[in-house]
Amino acid sequence: MLGTLVGGALALVGTVVGIVVSQVLQRKGARDAQILDAKVRVFGECTEALYEYERANFGRARARLRRQPEADREALRQEVYRSESRARSAIGQATYLSGNTGLDDRFESVHSAVHGLSEADDYEELSRRHQEIQKALKDVLRTVRIELRK
Repeated sequence: MLGTLVGGALALVGTVVGIVVSQVLQRKGARDAQILDAKVRVFGECTEALYEYERANFGRARARLRRQPEADREALRQEVYRSESRARSAIGQATYLSGNTGLDDRFESVHSAVHGLSEADDYEELSRRHQEIQKALKDVLRTVRIELRK
């Protein structure tokens, strides 16, 4: 009779431990899935914001080189400010989620390069800078894909 009680107690303890372990693993899996979803969303938003910032800044630089009236360029300037703010916010979120300083540096490098579009002296230099930024953005996307596979 004592053996039956001990056996029953061991079975009960085993069942409870199994339930607890199962719950812990399910929570960890759900948490990991939520983090991955957040990373995909934020990295996508960050990349989109950087592309938009580049597009707006390119348009502003092109308008300056074409010597368009200041009134026309003011709307472009405001668009650049809005898109830069969005890009900065997205970079901050991506940095927080990734914890990867290399990725942060890459995002910041692209941001700085985009900001430099406004310093182009002619169309040739503007085009060259634009191509360099597009290449840098593709490199960032490669890094993001690697980050998402971790």
